[in-house]
Amino acid sequence: MLERVEWVFDPQYGYTWQYTYIGIELAIRGTAELYELSGFRTHVYHNGNFWTLEASLPTPVQEGGVEIPVDRWTIHTEFAQLDIFSHAAVQVEISNWVDVSPGTRSPGLYKKYIEDAQKEGTALDSIISGFPFANLLYNELIRGAQSYEQKRPTLNRRRTISPTYATPIVIDAVEKFYSTAVLISAFAVPTRIAAQLPSNPALKPDNTQWGWRIRQQTSEFTLALNKNEETTDWVFATWSTLLYDYIS
Repeated sequence: MLERVEWVFDPQYGYTWQYTYIGIELAIRGTAELYELSGFRTHVYHNGNFWTLEASLPTPVQEGGVEIPVDRWTIHTEFAQLDIFSHAAVQVEISNWVDVSPGTRSPGLYKKYIEDAQKEGTALDSIISGFPFANLLYNELIRGAQSYEQKRPTLNRRRTISPTYATPIVIDAVEKFYSTAVLISAFAVPTRIAAQLPSNPALKPDNTQWGWRIRQQTSEFTLALNKNEETTDWVFATWSTLLYDYIS
């Protein structure tokens, strides 16, 4: 016997219609099997003299006929090991050093002066010793450092949608990254999360921009739940404008 029908929200599965039946064991188990074949989640339990069945089907919420996805946002930090010569401040100094005499200097020569002095146990050549980061890098190499750890903010969106959702993930073959403003607008980042995103640091290497690049996109369909789970990750860093399209 159908006892009640409820409209409930589940943090994991979103909004669902939940049907509750009470009856004898044989009838309840048979009804549960029918619901399961239709993609419902079921929960059968015995309470006193009766058996109870709860059957629920995740149902997309709509506004004006348009499905509203259930989104869960996470922002966290990761760390990347980067070559010490790739540090933004070092890259700025390299550009300044090269600009003194563009015809005879190059980024590779800047690095060679420092590495050769470290390997040979000699002082830095006067052509480069007047630049502060050259001396710092020289000392770091003497101590055995080859890389440094760079914090990388990462934004994650987990989205639950129905199989009929109008705009599911479509894998884009063109590599691109987004300014923070475009990321917030294009992907409807909630105000609460947007307020926690980092500002662009002042320094960046030549031919790069600070921005958010998609690291992974996954789409997983669970037939029993009649739901799609999509995951998208964006990583904040300086990305090459030569290698990737910058959307600003």
